[in-house]
Amino acid sequence: MNVSYQKRIGLMLLSNVLVAYKSVAQIDPAVEKGQVKVGNVTMAYESQGAHQAPAILLIAGANMQLTAWPATFCRQLVRRGYRVVRFDNRDIGLSTKLDQAGLADWAAIGKALAERKTPPLPYTLDDMAADAVGLLDVLGIKKAHIVGASMGGMIAQRVAYNHPKHTLSLTNLIVDNARKENNRRRSTAIFTR
Repeated sequence: MNVSYQKRIGLMLLSNVLVAYKSVAQIDPAVEKGQVKVGNVTMAYESQGAHQAPAILLIAGANMQLTAWPATFCRQLVRRGYRVVRFDNRDIGLSTKLDQAGLADWAAIGKALAERKTPPLPYTLDDMAADAVGLLDVLGIKKAHIVGASMGGMIAQRVAYNHPKHTLSLTNLIVDNARKENNRRRSTAIFTR
């Protein structure tokens, strides 16, 4: 074997090792994944970061799985000293599906709201907020910074309102206040205890 050929083989092996290393480095072994029973539903979640670190609970919006929160974003929060928990809401991803509840009867819901009665819903934002707090309890997290995106922001507000002892702060992303004059503008609200 000549030296030139050996160098090329060596470089190819080195490049293969580096590619393999880079691929393995993207799989984060520090991410704890699981499913836990919370009330009458099973919640799929991921947690990363030191268990004793201040926690951030990321609540996704409608039809968003926990993977909608970018992994790089979560890793940056962990690098800054936080424990990051993201999860699938009920009826999404790997969490419990409530198919037996059927589709919403929008006419009945509209009528009930017009009459200022409780609409016929299989569950509410308050139920989803209780799911989020139940997940914190199962994971042994007493308080967390609550972050919600879109409908997750509405759930996050219910967490802060109904469960203030679990809430360090509230951050809403991509949430509208539903006032007609403000429909074109999106805002971020921050609440800190």
